[in-house]
Formats: sequence, C-alpha cells, structure tokens
Amino acid sequence: MKFALSLLLAIFVFQAARPASVTGYVYETSTGRPVKGAEVAMYVGTAPIAVTTEADGRFRFEEVPPGDWMLTVRKDGYVLANSARWGARRIMIAPGELRSDLILRMQGTGTLSGRLLDSSGRPVTGGLVQVSRSVYHEFQREPAGVSSLGSQTTNDKGEFRFFGVPSGMYFVQAGPPQGNITDGVTLYPGEIEIARAQRIEVRPEEETHLLDLTLRPRMKGAIRVHIRNATSSPLPGELASRIRVVPLGWDVDGSSQSQLLYMNDRSSVVPGVDRLFYPPFIGSYVLHTAFLVPPSGNMAGYARVDYSGNDVDVDFIVARLEAQIKGRVLLETATGATQPMNGAEIEFYGVGPESGFSQKNGTFNIRGLLSGPYQFSGAFEIPKGHYVASVMDQDRDLLRTGLNVTETTPEIEVRVKGDAGSLSGKVTDRRGRATVQASVALVPQGLLETRTDRHNTYRLEQSAPNGTFELTDIIPGDYLIYAWSDVYDGALMDPSFMDRYRGKGLPVKVEPRAKLQMDLMILDD
Repeated sequence: MKFALSLLLAIFVFQAARPASVTGYVYETSTGRPVKGAEVAMYVGTAPIAVTTEADGRFRFEEVPPGDWMLTVRKDGYVLANSARWGARRIMIAPGELRSDLILRMQGTGTLSGRLLDSSGRPVTGGLVQVSRSVYHEFQREPAGVSSLGSQTTNDKGEFRFFGVPSGMYFVQAGPPQGNITDGVTLYPGEIEIARAQRIEVRPEEETHLLDLTLRPRMKGAIRVHIRNATSSPLPGELASRIRVVPLGWDVDGSSQSQLLYMNDRSSVVPGVDRLFYPPFIGSYVLHTAFLVPPSGNMAGYARVDYSGNDVDVDFIVARLEAQIKGRVLLETATGATQPMNGAEIEFYGVGPESGFSQKNGTFNIRGLLSGPYQFSGAFEIPKGHYVASVMDQDRDLLRTGLNVTETTPEIEVRVKGDAGSLSGKVTDRRGRATVQASVALVPQGLLETRTDRHNTYRLEQSAPNGTFELTDIIPGDYLIYAWSDVYDGALMDPSFMDRYRGKGLPVKVEPRAKLQMDLMILDD
C-alpha cells in the first residue's frame, strides 16, 4: 500500500514538473507579413529566456517550466499590438503542454518632433518636453489621468524628437529649464487648460512634425486652502500635508497625475491660509485627504475648486465618515414576485469604490462614507444567470443618475432578475486559424449604454486555447461585439482606440434567456 501511494505521489510530482514547449508566430498588424529577427522573451520573476524569430516569423521555446508567464516581443520600429503601454502578454503554461498556436502581432511605431520657444519667441535650450496619453480605468468613461511615454530635454535650437512612439493619440507638454521663472508649463499647441490641449495622432512608420510650441507666461495665482473642522475633535497636525490635489475626474490617490502636473505645493506663509498649491494649468480640481484614524474616529476632507490662474480660496471641510447607503436587494421571480437575496455585494463609487453585502433579509448598509455624490457601479456575488434589473431611490432611477449621500439618505431598492442571456463562439484570424487568448468585448448600446454600472454592461473575456469563448450573465439588450488579439486595460473607454474600429463591431441583440452563437474574426489581423 505504501509503495502504491509512493508511486502515485511520484507520478503526480513528475506530471506537475514536466516541462512544456511553446511555438508561435509573429506577424505585422497592417500587412500580415511575418516579422523576422524579433526577440521573443518569456519571464516569470526571473531572468527571461529569449529566442529570435525566423524568416517566417516562427519562434519556439523548449523545456519551459509550467506556470504563469509574461511574454514580450521586441524589434526596432515595432511594438506589441494593442499592448503598447506595457509591451507584454500574459500566458498560462500547463505541465507538459505543447503550445503550438500562439500568434503575436506587432505594429509599427512613428516619430514625433518639434521645437520649443519661450514666451518671447526664442528657442529654449534645456527645456523639458513630455509625451503622454490618457489613462482610462476599466469601464470609467472619462480619463482617470495620464501616463507618460517619456521625456527629453531640447537641444541648443530648442528642438525635440521622440522616435519609437506606438501609434495612437498623445498630449505634448513642455516646461522651461530650471532657473527660468518667467515661463510656465504649457500644453500643445500653446494651452494652459487641460481640456483645450490638442491630442496628436502618431501613425506607424511616419513622422509627425509639430508647429512651434511657445511657452505661456508662468501663472502666479495659488489655490489657497483653509481647513475647516466640522467635527468636535481636534484635527491631526499632519492633516495639511496629506491633502492631494488632482484634476476633476482623475484618481484621487494621485497615482495617475504625477506624469502631467508639475504641482508646486508648499506650506503656507500667508496668515489664515493652511496650504498653498500652484497648479500649472487652469481648470477644475479636487482636493482630498487620505482617510485618517485619530483616536476620535475616522475623518476625511473633500473640496472642489475652479482655478483660473489667479488666487482662489477654498474651504476644505473635514468631517466624520458618518454617511451611509442602505437598502434592500430583492430577487424578482418569473411571476414578478420578489424575495430577499442574501450575499450580494453592492458597490457605489464616490471618492472611491465602497461596497457592502446583503444579509439574509436582503438588507445592506454601506457605512463610514464621506457625504457627497455617489453612483451605483455594480453588483457582484450574485447567482449565475442573474443581473441587476433596477436600482431605485423611491421614484429615481439610480442606474442612470447619481445619489447624494448624507447621514439620512433614504433606503434604495436593488432588483435582480434571473433571465440573463449568453453568447458563445470561436475567434479566428483571417486565415481561419484559431486565435488563442483573443480579447472578446461586448459593448452596450442604446439604453444599456447609459447605465452607471459599466462593470456589468461592458464585458471583456479571453478566448480559450482552441479559440472558443463564452460570455454569460449578459443583461438583455443591444450590443456591439468585437475581437482583438489583445487589448490594454481601459481600451474600451478610450476614444483614441475605439474610434479606429468604428463601424466594425457586429450588432448583437440579446433577448432574455437567449443562448446565442457567433463566430468572430480578430480586427487587428
């Protein structure tokens, strides 16, 4: 008996440790031609293993340990298609797997060049120029910030030139060299307002030469912050230093703002002013503190201010986190009757995501919130085949409007129905080959597009090793469906990405309990 157990254990260990092999091809997106001489590398927390593609674009890895790998492809003048922000693809390798159908696509890069002038019209030597693009968080319609592609200093003629730029839409911002206190940070084509900055298209294998970018005079005004205590407890001494300022709609944690804003903040030297901020651009900003935990309980502060370049005063109200969202989750049966639903996670988004779980009687309570506007952002942990049919605050439809949360917010009602649809099929390239780990996206249209719970209405899944896919728990309604070899996070919200495929999505109408079948061809082949 012991021998048999030992043998079984040995077999199990052998199976789990069996190395795999990975074979695939690299093609150019626009022409479909194989890419010769590209370096394909696989890594998983260690030094990468790399091979080079042959004349037919083929590559092969032998003796690959099983696990969760990241795969990169590099060649001058190219980037991995639709993954340009990270340049990597994730693949799962099973023990002993003989992967032979991996297709990778590369897109050509372009060049972006121009000249920087000071506010007097003279070339700027040593000015800092930065190329950035908008960041869209998953299913958030407005940009959550920007991500920098890179920066460089201008030469003695004020010139700059970025090469190897992935195709797409970009912002260009520039600032003066250190010691220049006359000129300020400026957005192309000469703007100091984020909303008026021009997005520049970079095309593969082309050079985009910009008109001269002239720096605008430095703005002198500040956001003057006055901290107001709305509690009966003393405020922490470090509160002023914890206030963050970001453009309205961007991440309040500041993670996506740092590449765009040269936010000059310093302790106040003005009597009665607790903090001074000197934004480089005019526009609307949000001030926010990280949550605090003093002995007297949780507190937080929030304020919005419109900055025009001149001094503006804002009262920063610090309050206890005592607001709440409460309500019931009801399951609607086929007859229209309702019953309480237990264990559903209900999420609202305000300063950040906040959620709570329903109890046996269907009630939920999301406590410890900062008073202010919130939106219903999704329901999770609900049974298969179910979806949120309505979210009501008395007679207001919270699937399409916001909720002003206070300590006395009325109870809301979340109704869940069980007649969701499904859609399955297979993804191939234009040669009819199954596409592994293709990104299949379902994009809502019509009334579904106006819902605030985009986590539930937008769907993004990957195809299996044989190219098949299945989308379940689909809310009935109208959609467009797309398939790509790969897409980056937030691509479905990014107009610069989706506009390239305008008119190429296939219309789908999902009826209640429908089980649809549809085969797709990837669009970036």
